[in-house]
Amino acid sequence: MINDWLDNRRIDRSHSCGSVVEAVAHVSALEHSKIEHPSLPYQDAIFAFDRYATSVCPSRPQLSKIAVGMTNGAVAQVAGMPRTPRLRCWLYAVTDEHNGRRVCFIDGRATVVQTSVRG
Repeated sequence: MINDWLDNRRIDRSHSCGSVVEAVAHVSALEHSKIEHPSLPYQDAIFAFDRYATSVCPSRPQLSKIAVGMTNGAVAQVAGMPRTPRLRCWLYAVTDEHNGRRVCFIDGRATVVQTSVRG
């Protein structure tokens, strides 16, 4: 997805919600590492990916369906864009509609699913 955007600053091909989340996580990791990447304006990329996510990710997350063993793509398909997508762990915020979740991955599979409850 990153390469798709980099070639002309547009997303021309179809990508899954999981691909969008992974792209945001990778770009965020680069941005936070303070490594300059001349062809990747981080905030522009994240904005474009977030906007694209609204068309391919679920608008109503079903966090209770997340389970250990799911692929990161499967998690994204049921839960959508996390509040904080990182390479290793994704954070879904507590809202009035649902408890939050912290989902950590090893080799693309959920190994830890923790629930944060409304207080």
